[in-house]
Amino acid sequence: MSKIGQKIRDLFPSVNDTPETRYVKTMSYSVLFMIVFLSVAGLATFLHSLEGDAQTTVPDMVGLELPQALIALQERALYPLVQLRTTDDPALRGYVIDHVPAAGALVRSGRRIEVVVSRGAVLDQVPDFTGEQIDDVRLAVRALTGAGVPLIEIGTVQRIFDEATPGTVLEQSPLPGSDVTGPVRLNLVVSRGTDLGEIVVPAFSGLSYQSVVSELSELGLAFAFEAVPPPPNSDGGDVIAQTPSPGSSVQVGSVVNLTMNRPADIPEGEVFGILRRSLPEYPLLVELTLEAILPDGSRETVSSIRHPGGLIGIPYVVPAGTTLVLSRSDEVLVRQQVTAD
Repeated sequence: MSKIGQKIRDLFPSVNDTPETRYVKTMSYSVLFMIVFLSVAGLATFLHSLEGDAQTTVPDMVGLELPQALIALQERALYPLVQLRTTDDPALRGYVIDHVPAAGALVRSGRRIEVVVSRGAVLDQVPDFTGEQIDDVRLAVRALTGAGVPLIEIGTVQRIFDEATPGTVLEQSPLPGSDVTGPVRLNLVVSRGTDLGEIVVPAFSGLSYQSVVSELSELGLAFAFEAVPPPPNSDGGDVIAQTPSPGSSVQVGSVVNLTMNRPADIPEGEVFGILRRSLPEYPLLVELTLEAILPDGSRETVSSIRHPGGLIGIPYVVPAGTTLVLSRSDEVLVRQQVTAD
């Protein structure tokens, strides 16, 4: 063993070595040390790179508030790239509405994930429409209606005698400046002018037939609908033409003829139609009620309107076998059985 130990000691530089031998041994061990050091450093770098290639899955963040989404990313060593986008629903403000890659995608740790957050709706407060013309208000409301849920729609329109120009919005509900937290139904009070004998006909094109019936009855105008097939990819049910034209001045009790698209999506077992009759002309507006007596004997009110008499045409959608009853007070004016086409 002493010989082996002596041989190992002879491998290292010694004072007994000649200067040349000691130099060679020193250089050899220096080179060996550098080789070992570089090998260890390379191995450490390789292991670190392997750690950087660790993979994880993208969490499902849609519907989370932004802080919650950031925490979910942080837990998986992922980093956000936040983008803001307006939406139709004011309630989504501050919530994640989309992200790329999608939930469940396998990605490398440290990757940036594109997170799309709603900045709210284009409309966050109810505009002030007082003093504007009702037709201009309708155009403005249509411009605020996107492809999804309408942000705002016209509700009831009450017309009263006032010194303001006919068609001028006098009051509105909700009030101007009210916060928009969901779809808004805008109810208006509109001037019908001071002339008791004439009425300015509004524009009805593009409105649902239900809202047109309500407004015409407030105006004190008789009306008659006719229906045509809807265009492709349309839900139908909207007015597409009218006579007299918008802006015309007519006498109280005049007839407005309206053309509408037939509703395209009629529930199975139900029938769309128009009850058309010529009624006696009344000196004052009278309350007319169209009731449906359903096949099971129950009753529903289809329409309740104020009307001056004359030509009338009321659209309806009721189950086949229903009996329609148009009455004035307790007087039955029309009784009609509805049959399937």
